[in-house]
Amino acid sequence: MASPLFAYHIDPETLWECSDDPATLTAWLDRAAAQPVPGNPAVARQHHTMIGVAARILRRLDLAQRHLCTALRLAEEHGPAASEVLARSRLAHVLQWQGRYAEAMAEFDRCLVDGSRTPELGTHFHFIFQHAGQCYYDAGEWAAARHCFATALRMRGGGAEPGDPQLWAWEATDAVLTARAVQQQLNRLLTAIYQAAAERGGAAVTGEHGLPEGGELLLELRTLLLSGPVLLPVVHAIHPQTPDLDAVLDELAAAGWLSRQGRAVLATPRCVAMLRAVVAVVDETAAELWPAPEIALSFVDLAVGGAVGTSEGAAFDAWVGARSARTAPARLVDGLCALRYHRVDTQTAAAGAEGLSPAEATALSSEDPLRQRMETQTDRMAARPYRLLAREQRSALVAALAALPV
Repeated sequence: MASPLFAYHIDPETLWECSDDPATLTAWLDRAAAQPVPGNPAVARQHHTMIGVAARILRRLDLAQRHLCTALRLAEEHGPAASEVLARSRLAHVLQWQGRYAEAMAEFDRCLVDGSRTPELGTHFHFIFQHAGQCYYDAGEWAAARHCFATALRMRGGGAEPGDPQLWAWEATDAVLTARAVQQQLNRLLTAIYQAAAERGGAAVTGEHGLPEGGELLLELRTLLLSGPVLLPVVHAIHPQTPDLDAVLDELAAAGWLSRQGRAVLATPRCVAMLRAVVAVVDETAAELWPAPEIALSFVDLAVGGAVGTSEGAAFDAWVGARSARTAPARLVDGLCALRYHRVDTQTAAAGAEGLSPAEATALSSEDPLRQRMETQTDRMAARPYRLLAREQRSALVAALAALPV
């Protein structure tokens, strides 16, 4: 569809087309849909195809499906073979956007088989792989999506310039896979550092200061509380799964650990003394485990710096703003925490977009389509810090984290 009427841009996160001039395209679509169908089968197929593609771009998916089904039937009855493959792929694209991934992939699989036997497709064949990749991408099957996008690029041949939609799709998928790999490393590294710190004196510190049951949430707020008052939305963003959080904060305030300042909480001198002692133990533990973390730190700082302003929640930016410059191992711990809170923000946002609290979202079965849709959306948003990195930097970041001992 080379006409300026069909000009679009690609959403960098969903990879869906967005019309550059939806009002003009809508007016054309309404006129075209009201016109008589041409009598010539080839012209009629083109008529239905253009209406179907326009309707899809405008998210009028039921209309798009009707017209593209008709276009496919005409292609099947009157050919040529290449037109049938392309018509089927266009219909599969609509099924994909409707969330009917299994049906869409069955159609794309048929297109890939038929297309391999249809040399008349010529340079158009790589588009079948590209659209199949987009279906896998929408379904959250990231490795399969990246494979299809890589195949499309390879089949097209030649280099791809920055901003090329096919290269963009590959980079977006690789960023998602990087985010997932980083998350695995964050879980490994932060779990290890906190367990080691507890064994090296952290647990004794909290016991000596008399930290009450439920007061552990102060430890996760340590960097924020040591920098000054913490807004309540930030506290809730750090602890999205804590039930009755406001009641817990009231109890900690009554016990002398926090003070209320409007819509913020402030650490009392008692709390500050405990948190400083805990942070000292964490810093010492990090220095023992990671005495020379400069390579990992440089890549973590790169990701964190590029992620500022990309989070959908309050935790990440607040944590980054509260970080203090200490030793390299200590800064690495803070950077790892920042990246973890970026994902926590995205999980909360994805649940909220479905009208659920984080706790309600977590309670869903892993097989629930709603849970799967939220996880796919979380992965996309969590990839934002890594889309800004070059592919070599993404690989180096994961490798540097994986090399850190625990």
